[in-house]
Amino acid sequence: MKQWTCIQAQSHQFVGSTIEAMERDGWTLHTYNAAHAKVALGGVPFITHYLLFNRDSNQKTISEEDKSTATAKVQTNQLRKLKELLDTGAITDEEYQKGRKRLLGMAEHSGKTGTSEKA
Repeated sequence: MKQWTCIQAQSHQFVGSTIEAMERDGWTLHTYNAAHAKVALGGVPFITHYLLFNRDSNQKTISEEDKSTATAKVQTNQLRKLKELLDTGAITDEEYQKGRKRLLGMAEHSGKTGTSEKA
Protein backbone atom coordinates (compact mmCIF):
# COMPACT_ATOMS: atom_id res chain seq x y z
CA MET A 1 0.00 0.00 0.00
CA LYS A 2 1.23 3.51 -0.79
CA GLN A 3 0.97 6.66 1.30
CA TRP A 4 0.54 9.98 -0.50
CA THR A 5 1.03 13.57 0.63
CA CYS A 6 0.83 16.87 -1.21
CA ILE A 7 2.79 19.94 -0.15
CA GLN A 8 2.41 23.50 -1.40
CA ALA A 9 5.53 25.65 -1.74
CA GLN A 10 4.85 29.34 -2.17
CA SER A 11 8.08 30.08 -4.03
CA HIS A 12 10.43 28.17 -6.31
CA GLN A 13 13.16 28.98 -3.78
CA PHE A 14 11.58 26.54 -1.33
CA VAL A 15 11.00 23.65 -3.72
CA GLY A 16 14.51 22.19 -3.41
CA SER A 17 14.65 22.34 0.39
CA THR A 18 11.16 20.82 0.62
CA ILE A 19 12.14 17.92 -1.65
CA GLU A 20 15.34 17.33 0.34
CA ALA A 21 13.46 17.32 3.65
CA MET A 22 10.83 14.90 2.37
CA GLU A 23 13.40 12.54 0.82
CA ARG A 24 15.26 12.41 4.15
CA ASP A 25 12.00 11.16 5.65
CA GLY A 26 11.63 8.39 3.07
CA TRP A 27 9.26 10.08 0.61
CA THR A 28 9.74 10.05 -3.17
CA LEU A 29 8.67 12.95 -5.39
CA HIS A 30 5.95 11.65 -7.68
CA THR A 31 4.60 14.79 -9.39
CA TYR A 32 5.57 18.45 -9.49
CA ASN A 33 3.25 21.17 -10.78
CA ALA A 34 3.49 24.97 -10.74
CA ALA A 35 0.28 26.97 -11.08
CA HIS A 36 -0.14 30.70 -11.64
CA ALA A 37 -2.50 32.37 -9.22
CA LYS A 38 -4.66 35.35 -10.08
CA VAL A 39 -3.25 37.25 -7.10
CA ALA A 40 -0.09 39.21 -7.79
CA LEU A 41 2.42 40.64 -5.33
CA GLY A 42 3.61 44.04 -6.48
CA GLY A 43 2.72 43.24 -10.07
CA VAL A 44 4.68 39.99 -10.00
CA PRO A 45 2.63 36.88 -10.85
CA PHE A 46 2.21 34.61 -7.86
CA ILE A 47 3.01 30.96 -8.52
CA THR A 48 2.15 28.08 -6.20
CA HIS A 49 4.25 24.94 -6.50
CA TYR A 50 2.56 21.61 -5.73
CA LEU A 51 4.70 18.61 -4.83
CA LEU A 52 3.09 15.18 -4.63
CA PHE A 53 5.11 12.57 -2.74
CA ASN A 54 4.58 8.88 -2.10
CA ARG A 55 6.15 6.05 -0.15
CA ASP A 56 5.39 2.48 0.76
CA SER A 57 3.27 2.29 3.89
CA ASN A 58 5.55 -0.39 5.33
CA GLN A 59 8.25 2.27 5.71
CA LYS A 60 8.68 3.93 9.08
CA THR A 61 5.72 6.23 9.67
CA ILE A 62 6.49 9.75 10.83
CA SER A 63 4.55 10.84 13.88
CA GLU A 64 2.23 13.85 13.69
CA GLU A 65 4.65 15.66 16.02
CA ASP A 66 7.56 14.98 13.64
CA LYS A 67 5.46 16.19 10.69
CA SER A 68 4.63 19.35 12.61
CA THR A 69 8.29 19.90 13.39
CA ALA A 70 9.31 19.35 9.76
CA THR A 71 6.59 21.72 8.54
CA ALA A 72 7.66 24.35 11.06
CA LYS A 73 11.28 24.04 9.91
CA VAL A 74 10.29 24.49 6.26
CA GLN A 75 8.12 27.51 7.12
CA THR A 76 10.89 29.04 9.25
CA ASN A 77 13.28 28.58 6.34
CA GLN A 78 10.77 30.18 3.98
CA LEU A 79 10.34 33.17 6.32
CA ARG A 80 14.12 33.55 6.62
CA LYS A 81 14.53 33.55 2.83
CA LEU A 82 11.67 36.03 2.44
CA LYS A 83 13.41 38.34 4.93
CA GLU A 84 16.66 38.01 2.97
CA LEU A 85 14.82 39.11 -0.18
CA LEU A 86 13.56 42.17 1.70
CA ASP A 87 17.01 42.96 3.11
CA THR A 88 18.65 42.76 -0.32
CA GLY A 89 15.98 44.96 -1.89
CA ALA A 90 14.65 42.21 -4.15
CA ILE A 91 11.13 42.76 -2.79
CA THR A 92 9.34 45.71 -1.21
CA ASP A 93 8.18 45.89 2.39
CA GLU A 94 4.60 45.48 1.16
CA GLU A 95 5.52 42.29 -0.72
CA TYR A 96 7.38 41.04 2.36
CA GLN A 97 4.36 41.67 4.62
CA LYS A 98 1.99 39.92 2.20
CA GLY A 99 4.34 36.93 1.88
CA ARG A 100 4.84 36.78 5.64
CA LYS A 101 1.08 36.84 6.29
CA ARG A 102 0.58 34.11 3.68
CA LEU A 103 3.25 31.90 5.26
CA LEU A 104 1.98 32.47 8.79
CA GLY A 105 -1.56 31.77 7.58
CA MET A 106 -0.31 28.45 6.20
CA ALA A 107 1.06 27.61 9.64
CA GLU A 108 -2.38 28.18 11.16
CA HIS A 109 -4.02 26.03 8.48
CA SER A 110 -1.70 23.05 8.50
CA GLY A 111 -4.58 20.98 7.10
CA LYS A 112 -3.35 21.92 3.60
CA THR A 113 -0.72 19.22 3.96
CA GLY A 114 -2.44 15.89 4.42
CA THR A 115 -1.61 12.26 4.11
CA SER A 116 -3.81 9.51 2.75
CA GLU A 117 -3.32 5.90 1.79
CA LYS A 118 -4.15 4.24 -1.52
CA ALA A 119 -3.92 0.62 -2.49
